[in-house]
Amino acid sequence: PVDIINSIFFKKKGTTIPLGEDLPYVAQKQSYYKYTVDITSQTDVPSSVILYQAFHPGWVAYGPDGKELKGHYRVNNWANGWDIPAGTKGTITLLFWPQYLEYIGFGIGIIALGILGFLVWKKGRSHTPLPRHIKHS
Repeated sequence: PVDIINSIFFKKKGTTIPLGEDLPYVAQKQSYYKYTVDITSQTDVPSSVILYQAFHPGWVAYGPDGKELKGHYRVNNWANGWDIPAGTKGTITLLFWPQYLEYIGFGIGIIALGILGFLVWKKGRSHTPLPRHIKHS
């Protein structure tokens, strides 16, 4: 516990922290729902990758071979973790797949608005004139 407390530090926003040359990976945030971890040297022992985002079963990890990594578990009762088999080298992709459902919903909404706009425009162009009023004598 003392080591953890001693490792806490503050950094100015927008600065980078060098990872060191002995770490066999490079992690990148592609967007708020996609991360990549490039494992640059093959390890001889199984290991783990931990994503410090709120745990959700919608987070999935894909190994360098494109297959989904099994063993998704909760880390520190809130983060996401996956088991990495020994001998893994290459890029691991972490995705929050429910985000794609939001994009599909936006697409469906835009298409529906386009269809609705077209129907309103078409009805406005082909309306029949109202009957003229008949004067009573």
